[in-house]
Amino acid sequence: MCSACCIVLLSTISFVLTIEFSCYFPMQVINFSGSELQKQLAEANLSFPLIVKPQVACGVADAHNMALVFQIEEFSNLSVPLPAILQEYIDHGSKIYKFYVIGDKVFHAVKTSMPNANLLKSSSGDEPLTFNSLKTLPVATKEQLLLNRAQDNKSLNIGVVEEAAKLLKESLGLTIFGFDVVVQEGSGDHVIVDLNYLPSFKEVPDSEAMPAFWDAIRQSYESKKGKVQT
Repeated sequence: MCSACCIVLLSTISFVLTIEFSCYFPMQVINFSGSELQKQLAEANLSFPLIVKPQVACGVADAHNMALVFQIEEFSNLSVPLPAILQEYIDHGSKIYKFYVIGDKVFHAVKTSMPNANLLKSSSGDEPLTFNSLKTLPVATKEQLLLNRAQDNKSLNIGVVEEAAKLLKESLGLTIFGFDVVVQEGSGDHVIVDLNYLPSFKEVPDSEAMPAFWDAIRQSYESKKGKVQT
């Protein structure tokens, strides 16, 4: 599979992790026309607020320009490159779990993330909230983090996510990849909101990442060698 195909595939997948690993797909749009877009949203059963991000995941200057949209009127003159991907925004208590898969090893780190939608809406007024996910991502304040912690105590089920990592590895045929998980407030659902087929692994110590990397290379080589011999 070519790199461009991987980018399109991985930028259009979103999972709610249950026992059955249900899969929900975000919506792809080629324009922000109000009447047509509203019809598409209804057909896709997507509700506001929505995260809007470019389909192109990297390699161009504005690939990380995104927006949080609270109502249909805010799509007018939206400065997000087209074609774009629309995903429901998940309230997750400002906490995101970044998972890294290297062969059979799964690592993760906890990062501060965006606040819940009601807090973001109060700060944006009647405008969509636009940001660059690498430079100007609106993260929660210390006060918001403490409030979220007091209101919701849903915790990460590491076993469920590790099973999902195995499923993704088998389904996508990847040895090295990363994905982001949030735990939805209230329901406790574990939602994969992004996948990356070549992450930075910057949150994984070299002392752990390098042995896992070489083990993955060796296992991949031996697997392919065995298939050739048979």
